[in-house]
Amino acid sequence: CYWTYAQLRGLGYVVCRPRAYEVGDGSRAVAPAAWDGRTGPDAGPVPLSFECHQPQSNFAKSRLGDPAFRVFVCATTGGSLPTVTQLDALLAESGDVPVKAAVAAGDGTVLLFDLTAGVPDVSRGDEEDEDE
Repeated sequence: CYWTYAQLRGLGYVVCRPRAYEVGDGSRAVAPAAWDGRTGPDAGPVPLSFECHQPQSNFAKSRLGDPAFRVFVCATTGGSLPTVTQLDALLAESGDVPVKAAVAAGDGTVLLFDLTAGVPDVSRGDEEDEDE
């Protein structure tokens, strides 16, 4: 989680732990957690690790507002990525706020990927012959 935090801070974002949304005033925060790599039926939800805010001239940590995006961290040692069902649940939990997946390697390399709902259509369709 540290390398992801450091990377996001280096990009100029204000990085916070995710707030516990069941608390009315949003004052409680949960500790950042990396996804444990489980995808079976007994696997829990994919945890959100960070919320990232764009600093503005009137920005204050006491009144954060909605984040620019949320991040979940996936270590490369986990061996697999979350299932489509797990990702759909994560996107639903996040609501209108975009979600990014951070894949962190042991050497400090962090790759960020934007997530979107659903499964993209990767079919090539009917291709015309190149001879025609």
